[in-house]
Amino acid sequence: MNTVQKEILVTETGEAVIQLLQNDRRVTIGNIVDLLEGKRHAASGERAEHLRAVLVFIRKKAVL
Repeated sequence: MNTVQKEILVTETGEAVIQLLQNDRRVTIGNIVDLLEGKRHAASGERAEHLRAVLVFIRKKAVL
């Protein structure tokens, strides 16, 4: 994972956590992945590719 992908990981994960907290939902890996999947489907081009890499990284490190 390169520096740009790490920055995207931190930013997107942080935004997902904030969104979950604002909506009074549990902050779990599954909920974070669900939100990031939605963003990936809505994104296009390089951003979508970075989000895909972030999701692959999270799935490798977490037991879902």
